[in-house]
Amino acid sequence: MSGSSLISKSLPSAVLRVVDAWLGRELTINAPSKLNLRLKVEGRRSDGYHLLSMINCSTSRQDTLRIVLTSEPECVISTKPEGIIPAGLRENLVTLAFRGFWRECGFDSVPLGFRCLIEKNIPIGGGLGGGSADAAAMLRHLESVFGAALCEAFGISDDDLRARVMRAALSCGADVPYAVEGGLCWVGGIGEEVVSLRSHVVSPSKALIMVQPKPVPTAAFYNRFRLERPEIVYTPDSSGRSFMRSGAGDLALLVENDFEVTACGIVPEIRDGLTMAREVFPRGTALTGSGSVFFSLVPEGEEPRANELSVRLRERGVQSYLCFLIFS
Repeated sequence: MSGSSLISKSLPSAVLRVVDAWLGRELTINAPSKLNLRLKVEGRRSDGYHLLSMINCSTSRQDTLRIVLTSEPECVISTKPEGIIPAGLRENLVTLAFRGFWRECGFDSVPLGFRCLIEKNIPIGGGLGGGSADAAAMLRHLESVFGAALCEAFGISDDDLRARVMRAALSCGADVPYAVEGGLCWVGGIGEEVVSLRSHVVSPSKALIMVQPKPVPTAAFYNRFRLERPEIVYTPDSSGRSFMRSGAGDLALLVENDFEVTACGIVPEIRDGLTMAREVFPRGTALTGSGSVFFSLVPEGEEPRANELSVRLRERGVQSYLCFLIFS
């Protein structure tokens, strides 16, 4: 009996053929972290969500997902190291992405399940988008494996399928649509506008990522940010949008984060680390996201200075990673 014989025969034959080919096979997917090289708040919607203009870039610091599709419609996730996902938590972002994919493709219930081992290398809760990257990796996997069969079965185009994947991504979180696209992108709105900048010619190509161990609580951050900026008049980010259209540039000139002052107010140690980093790299140093991680862009030939900075920061309990930026 084939694995697909345990799965609903109401599935289109094209999809069943793919199930037969992939059921039980393990596939390894990389989930790169991201840096918000630029994060500007352009406005605030009536529902409280902030309208952003961001320049995001993937990095070589990444999680690894080992995914196996199963005939039982259960979602089983484990992590390495163990204990990163709390015991009993079933609806994490990877599971939500899996369910969201099938929902957007017109299925009332998921037609199959998966087992997934997540090897965590992206620091958690610092603004590097690790959970979003993992969810996006699952969506890219499903699009790659089932995309052609779904387009054939339902008469939809590749562009329509990608739009459905992006809707599933946004339902998981604001960072997930960007993570599906990856590379160098301009991101706008609440995260749903993603414009690839793969054709841009930019520099530098490395960044020192610095992880302050004291976290910035998300709820406390946004409560404080709204108190500090109770009204935001819509103001387009002219520099970020100009870079999006121009096709070339020095990334260091764009580095800026409107969330930095608030995060430093909650965790003053972040300000101390940023001050140290800016003494070495005065351009291209900023917070990423609204968490506790900050970064410096490292020009070619300046790696020894980055290593010296890492040693000094380690004495303060700050871990660091010299990473490549992934533009495409």
